[in-house]
Amino acid sequence: MTTIPSEKKIIKHLKQIIFGNRVKCPHCRHRRIIWYQSEKRWFCKRCRMKFSLKSVSWLKNMKLSYKELWLLMDCWQTKLNIQQTMNKTHLSEKSIRHWYDKFRLHLPKLDLYLEGEVEVDELYFNRKAGVIGALERKSGKPVLWVPPDRPDKHYVRVFLDSAVHPNTHIYTDGSPFYFDVCKWGFAKHSSENHSKFEFGKTSRMEGIWGVFRTFIRRMYHHIWSKNASKYVTEFNVRFCHREIFKNPLNYFKKCLLVVPA
Repeated sequence: MTTIPSEKKIIKHLKQIIFGNRVKCPHCRHRRIIWYQSEKRWFCKRCRMKFSLKSVSWLKNMKLSYKELWLLMDCWQTKLNIQQTMNKTHLSEKSIRHWYDKFRLHLPKLDLYLEGEVEVDELYFNRKAGVIGALERKSGKPVLWVPPDRPDKHYVRVFLDSAVHPNTHIYTDGSPFYFDVCKWGFAKHSSENHSKFEFGKTSRMEGIWGVFRTFIRRMYHHIWSKNASKYVTEFNVRFCHREIFKNPLNYFKKCLLVVPA
């Protein structure tokens, strides 16, 4: 706990992120407010609303101290698993899982539209669930999606239409899911046969699956297929927005948003 900022400094950071240079009422945006030290809340003279640093954001009802929150965020960002985080923070498993879910829930939405040369592949959790992924060779950024059911030709087309530009050269394996890629309106399609030890065209996407498996084993040991989507989203944001995970302050600057009154 000695390596993280003081409680006062953390509050100052969060106050700056939420309100800017001057505190204003989140309801009427009025600046004539009073601070009640005994209640640790502000009072708006215009709309008579009381609010605090926690109540105006998704930190509402937080029972952790600000130093515990900061330390917990640091553990999540550095990919410590639940047991390691329990040893470091002395918090319960239930509390850690709750806040890991909150951190994950408020990650920014990815808005990637791949083009140029794109590798596409799928990964299966079991007989009923899997992930479809695409990687843009130029930027090295992937887009992963968990369909409602086991990946098939229909879901592959839905995914490609939403994530890949039509003027794209698509590289895949020899799965029948991709036989009609050019008929779907994409510029060019090249495939390879893995049973003949051909792996060059989709090697980078296969590498993403390896990194994803390692990430899941390291942080969560295993995941249920019904919850796979949120973990896939976390992995995708970690891969494409690494600056968010450098330190807790970067995360809060990007993801600590004011909840509408």
